[in-house]
Amino acid sequence: MTVSGLGISFLPRHCLRPIVDAGLLSIVKVTPELPDIHYVAMCRGGQRSSLIASIVLLARECCDFSRALITGE
Repeated sequence: MTVSGLGISFLPRHCLRPIVDAGLLSIVKVTPELPDIHYVAMCRGGQRSSLIASIVLLARECCDFSRALITGE
């Protein structure tokens, strides 16, 4: 939505660098700076399963916000 011009977003800068470089997004500097975002995966306690454990393992292995999302880098 942000690339379409419909607002502002708090997005991971490193993986979106190609979009900023292409002029599709602009970085807005604010004071004070926004805090770092820490992503978490949560599930209801007491409902452990091999499926949930597998999803957690995949997320840990695959989530890497240092790579570009669109360019396939």
